[in-house]
Amino acid sequence: MIRIRSIVAIVLAVLISATCLCGCGYNEVASYYFENEYLIIEFTRLKSYTNYLNLEDGDVLRCVISCEKGTVSLTVEDEDGGVIFSETKISDDNFDVEIPSDGKYYITVTGKNSNGNAAFERIAADEIS
Repeated sequence: MIRIRSIVAIVLAVLISATCLCGCGYNEVASYYFENEYLIIEFTRLKSYTNYLNLEDGDVLRCVISCEKGTVSLTVEDEDGGVIFSETKISDDNFDVEIPSDGKYYITVTGKNSNGNAAFERIAADEIS
C-alpha cells in the first residue's frame, strides 16, 4: 500500500513538473502597453500576439519593430478580416500603413522564439504633413 502511494506521488510530481516547465516555455509577451493612440509590445519567445487600435479614414499606423533575436511577421486587418498590410521576416524596420476607413484594426505580430519589441502609433489624418 505504501509502495503504491509512493509511485502515485512520484507520477503526480513528474506530471506537475512537466506541466510547469512546459508552461514556462511559452511565456510569449513580457509586457504590453495599450492606449487609444498606441500599442507597445515587449516580447520574449514570441509565438503570436494580437491586439487592436481604433483608427479612422486617412490615419496612418506608424510601425517600429526591433528584434534582438529572430524575426517577426506583421499583419494588420480590418474588423471584417480584410488584410490591409502583411509582411514577413521583419527584424528591424520603421514604416507607415495607411488606413482606408474608420474602424477597429487588429494588429498581429507573429514570430518563432523572437525577442524584441514592436510599437504601433496612430497618427491622425490632420497631423500628417
